[in-house]
Amino acid sequence: MLSSLIVLGALLGPVGRVQTQNPQFPKPNFEPPVALIDSSIFKYLSPEDKQRQWKPLEVGRDWSSLEVPAIKPDAIKIRVLLAVSERDFSNPEYSNTLETRDKTRLLEAMIRLKSLLAIVSDGTINFEFVPRFVPEPIYDIRDFKQLINAEFNKSKFESDDSIERGPFASVIAISSSHVNVSAEPGEDYIVHGFSDLGGSGQDMWFEEGLFYVAQAGIFNRIANHFDGFRAGFSTQESRTLLMDRLTLMRGEYQRLFDPGFRKDADLITKWSQLSLREPGRPFRASEMATIQSPAAIEVKDGALNYSELSIMRAGEFALPPSDKWGTQKALKFDIRTRIGNPIAVKFWKKDGTKYEVVLGGEAANIPLNTDFNWQNVIIGIPGTDVMGATIGAPTRYFGRTRMRSELTQFEFQNFDLVSESQIPPLAIGAFPSIDTEAAIRESLTTGNKATKRRALANVDLIKTLKGLEPALLAACGDLDAGVAHDATRAYFELLISGPPTPAQLTSMSTFLTGPPNEAAREVALAYVAKYPAFASFTTVTGNTMRDSWRVRRSAAVALGALVRADVKEKEACHQTLLLMTGQDMALLRLTAIGQLDPSQKLDSQRLEFLMVNDPCESVRLACLRVLSAKMSIPKEKLLGSLADESPTLRERIPAALGANSSILREALQKMVVDQDAYVRLSALQNLAVLGSVKEGEIQNLFADKHPAIQIALLHGAAKGAWKIPADALARLKESPIPAVRQLAMEIK
Repeated sequence: MLSSLIVLGALLGPVGRVQTQNPQFPKPNFEPPVALIDSSIFKYLSPEDKQRQWKPLEVGRDWSSLEVPAIKPDAIKIRVLLAVSERDFSNPEYSNTLETRDKTRLLEAMIRLKSLLAIVSDGTINFEFVPRFVPEPIYDIRDFKQLINAEFNKSKFESDDSIERGPFASVIAISSSHVNVSAEPGEDYIVHGFSDLGGSGQDMWFEEGLFYVAQAGIFNRIANHFDGFRAGFSTQESRTLLMDRLTLMRGEYQRLFDPGFRKDADLITKWSQLSLREPGRPFRASEMATIQSPAAIEVKDGALNYSELSIMRAGEFALPPSDKWGTQKALKFDIRTRIGNPIAVKFWKKDGTKYEVVLGGEAANIPLNTDFNWQNVIIGIPGTDVMGATIGAPTRYFGRTRMRSELTQFEFQNFDLVSESQIPPLAIGAFPSIDTEAAIRESLTTGNKATKRRALANVDLIKTLKGLEPALLAACGDLDAGVAHDATRAYFELLISGPPTPAQLTSMSTFLTGPPNEAAREVALAYVAKYPAFASFTTVTGNTMRDSWRVRRSAAVALGALVRADVKEKEACHQTLLLMTGQDMALLRLTAIGQLDPSQKLDSQRLEFLMVNDPCESVRLACLRVLSAKMSIPKEKLLGSLADESPTLRERIPAALGANSSILREALQKMVVDQDAYVRLSALQNLAVLGSVKEGEIQNLFADKHPAIQIALLHGAAKGAWKIPADALARLKESPIPAVRQLAMEIK
């Protein structure tokens, strides 16, 4: 466990260091502070303890001497989107926000990932990433994914905004909060929490965390290849990093079926020629040459100063090792601070178990003064098999936003291991429950933002407590966006559980015209669909021009709800919806399109126009899907999408039309002769599902040279979907690609 501590890795390195040869892997600049061997601070250290080289605690990778080769002119290019949610309030336990330091560390780690891939491929892999940071708050991680899919990860736009939008081979999506969201059908990426990647965690380094994500997402089609790299990356033995050539991997060239690589066409032609190097020397676990930790320690005025540099609670430092850890009963030290954030002492046992004592904060094991006067603390050592101790962010606060606005800073002195028997409890205290009206009211009145959000999380209870209405209304104006968002949701749930009185309806309506912040406005608009009686065209329409795209999106949904509710101003709402299909963001246009009725003439005409002219392929495809569902226009116009300039759109036309479409087979018959290989592949796969495929429908594909189409032909033949002519089968049996050759040999 101790081998993975963040701060310690930067502080405790061997004496001999290798000269830096590449700026992407700089030599660490940290010298062990005098405090780590100073008996005036660590009084328990014996002369022998001071001479220890800290070998059991060495961490990290000796990357400082790695030579990064130049990228070859004909290198395989893999372009990846790095999408980052800066403010993710989707998890009320965390409410995290990335600061500039966090974002800088993320970008630096991505650059090093690029260098690592260049090293392992000897310059034949050119890894490029395009960063996109989302500054607006995220309250539902699905919103983040929709934004990525609609705005960032599409084919090149022909618009005036000059924003690069792909296509990308894959996506690395990172949230500022702790998340656990797997990929949904049709997606090839998972959203990862910043702290979970090692950005503020102690369990893995940023580069290793990102490499794992890259392997799972970007390179999941070459997993064997990069599993070998990880094995070599983590060992001290000299060995071949990559045991298998890419042409011998398992998975039968599944990456050939991924149209996300459409623009990286050289992956098809150069795959088998990719040469993989054996390292001149192994990666040694000796010194840390990675990005500086989000925490630091220094000696100042005879005390050890510990500070966390990120808004997220993260980091810790290890106390010096000594044989006395196994013989004494308690750890004694002095501590002082001015802040209300908690800190923890963690004892690490030889079997890997951990015991923790929380100092300060809510439900602390030991209360802390915040008057910056020295306070003496004595903590019992849990047994004789304790290896040592660390001090840092408590486990239950790790990765969460600090509880107050001040930087997390503590000072320590006079560490000693003693035989005193004053032993406080060693349980890790849970957050106090907030499950009564009085407790919720007190939390909303006096609690910090994290406490307020925990109180507001139990909406089912809150909406039954009518006495909370004033406190909730006040919390709707909280300066913290996460608190305001959750309070508004709870307030509206309480009111509509009534139903609301005329006075309450007036209160709800004011949220649409003059709420204290955009978070409250967005939530209020979302409730128009549930209870449209408090809204009108006049109160909603102004929100279609707000700066926040989230408010504008909610306004579009609210207008659609008013149209369906058949309000007096229905026609005005409808006309505004039509105008919103011209919004600047594709996500907003998609939202407005979803509120239209293709059976109405004006809506059908607008959808038909956008199906041809919108700059975003997702919008054009959505229009095709809506119009084809009710056959609102002649089939000739629907089939006109087969001439769309975007191959990604043409490849997805079968899904847009639907399996029961009367024009699906006609569309597939045209797609099999498309100039783009993945469009032809899509047609072939969908024809196999339809069945009753005639040889003439796919005649041209028997001579197709694209490996993915060849494999799909062979799979279809094996299942009896069609018969491959003898001459074509003979050619496939002589293919230079092992997967094609093997499948062809199995066809009788």
